[in-house]
Amino acid sequence: MLGEMSKQISPLSNVMKTMNKNFSLLSEEQLNRLFIYNNSTYTDICEELARRQTALTKNIRLFNNDFFKNLKETEKRYKDLIPTIERLSNQGWVITPYFEINELFKLKEKSSEELECFMEDYYTKNNYKQFYYEFDLLLDDFVVDEDNDRGYLNQLEKIKNLIQLDFKNSRVLINAAVSILEFKYIEAFDLEFSNSIMRERDIKAYYNQHKNDMFIVFDYLSFCSLLQVLMNFMARQEFKVGSKETQLTRHSIQHGRYNPERYKDTDFIKIILLIAATCFQKSIVSLGKENIA
Repeated sequence: MLGEMSKQISPLSNVMKTMNKNFSLLSEEQLNRLFIYNNSTYTDICEELARRQTALTKNIRLFNNDFFKNLKETEKRYKDLIPTIERLSNQGWVITPYFEINELFKLKEKSSEELECFMEDYYTKNNYKQFYYEFDLLLDDFVVDEDNDRGYLNQLEKIKNLIQLDFKNSRVLINAAVSILEFKYIEAFDLEFSNSIMRERDIKAYYNQHKNDMFIVFDYLSFCSLLQVLMNFMARQEFKVGSKETQLTRHSIQHGRYNPERYKDTDFIKIILLIAATCFQKSIVSLGKENIA
């Protein structure tokens, strides 16, 4: 019985082997002075330890089964939000790390018009409280490289000061915000010191390469959101429809093919949030300069 128990508890077995080796030269009288309990006591101890180890192993196995079951259910629940993320992305709304995740579950059954109304209200109510909260967090964490980021941060600070005076000033600040966005995602993809630029196809290739990577559930949602909004924003388009019909993209804004009369407060908000999401999305890694044409 003692042999069987010691096999189950390998640390105890090793201790006993060491004890036998060290005490083999001692006389019986000396051993009796060292150990006041008889052998049956040690058998009882080994049996109790083995019983407790078996119970602990069973409990750990049950915990693991429950944990992974709940984890799978949670992952499925959050991944069911992907269609909602896609619809928001198609409307230019990115999910930042500071968006309240529970709000997404309220949006699953809403129409595109309802989604737009919800997001507009979310970021403009109470005098743009949530928007300015996330804008401040962006300013706090914007700098990655002091030498290269400081000028862009100064621009952002001036932009915030101007829109706080009058949010309609955003109409003449969108171009500057788009330029800062372009710098930030070039920096995020480690292409700053190169002749490369980011195109829609590059972002799409990166997204397809990494969309099945292992993520924490909310990180996965924000990763999908950011890459899809960037893909849409970087898309090229035909200008022949005229500046009053083009889509709001980097291409149309930077080439003067989006009539400024069409700008809305939410257009500016979407671009600032996209800068924030790019800064805070830690899952983005370098595409590799060799992958950019």
